[in-house]
Amino acid sequence: MKKGIILFLLTISFLFIGTKIVLAYSSFGGFFGGKILSTKAIEIETLEGAGYLCYVPGTSISISTIGSPPGTPMNYFIPYSTISKTGNALRTGQLILGRYGGIELITCFHESGPSKMVSLERIDLFGTSR
Repeated sequence: MKKGIILFLLTISFLFIGTKIVLAYSSFGGFFGGKILSTKAIEIETLEGAGYLCYVPGTSISISTIGSPPGTPMNYFIPYSTISKTGNALRTGQLILGRYGGIELITCFHESGPSKMVSLERIDLFGTSR
């Protein structure tokens, strides 16, 4: 009887601890999935088309979300230090799954006017199809 109560209490404790960890983790970002539309974020591509120079310390992408909840971002930043878990290079048309969290501000400069800032979600884990 005593072993049963201890087992029950341990199970409940681990359940609450696990729930708190999951809730804390999920507040730092989200998960996404989709198809890569462009290996340059739409905002960056638009500004560069208008004559701006944008320094991106990594890669930016635009995706068409598939199976992601409404409100999932479509444009992302991937730092140089974040490498695909599948080892495949990014290219248009690939499927991509990953986790994002945090914001990266990209500054774009124009020789005849003020600079503009682009805000992109930072990817910290991802994998792509072949």
